[in-house]
Amino acid sequence: MRNSDFELTIGIVVPSFYNIFFAEVVHGIEDYLNYDARSLILNRSQGNAQDEMNCINDLLERNVSGIIVISPNMSGINENFYEKISRQVPLIFINGYRKISGAYYVKN
Repeated sequence: MRNSDFELTIGIVVPSFYNIFFAEVVHGIEDYLNYDARSLILNRSQGNAQDEMNCINDLLERNVSGIIVISPNMSGINENFYEKISRQVPLIFINGYRKISGAYYVKN
């Protein structure tokens, strides 16, 4: 059985839809997911830590297989919240770092 035989949806949280960096990263993720007939759900946090957590909770309610947070708001981060999330689904931070147990990181 190939990976594409499984339903896989990745949730992505970005602070804005207007920054070209975010658009390019999302485009690359989408290209990869489309290659294997997978999908994504895109949410915008407006650069607000509480909105970011709300977006992530919304993605979990949609039963995503993993979550990617691009340029997370690390100044207001709730470490316990993200550690709990990383125990539920794979969690990746792109372009932001703060040691969260179980999370993965990609820095440019």
